[in-house]
Amino acid sequence: MADRAVPERTGHLKVPEATLYYEVRGEGPLLLMMPGGSGFLEHVLCSFSGYVPDPAALRRGAGQLVIGVGQDSRTLLTALPGARLADEVGGRLVEFAGGHTGCTEDPDAFAERLRAVLLDRTLQGALG
Repeated sequence: MADRAVPERTGHLKVPEATLYYEVRGEGPLLLMMPGGSGFLEHVLCSFSGYVPDPAALRRGAGQLVIGVGQDSRTLLTALPGARLADEVGGRLVEFAGGHTGCTEDPDAFAERLRAVLLDRTLQGALG
């Protein structure tokens, strides 16, 4: 596996009134990173956005696999990979309160839903 910390290719793209620096790392859909802000995009998102799960391993555990998405962000880019993964491996897609960061937007509703999902998984495992 290639070292994702080192870009495969870099370059500059000239657009009206600017020159954009770019890096190519791995495969998959285009991920546009905007510099600045808190550093989240540069340091956190890069490390997990390039992760490729093992579908065969996930299929083997699909009965216990729960993939969560935010109710308010269900149609946004942040929810699409989870929905696709659930479809591909047979996992259960579960909506949680709020958007992409629902655990901070409405922590009580998020915790209530999480508790219900975990108890449901535990009961199904005990019964089944």
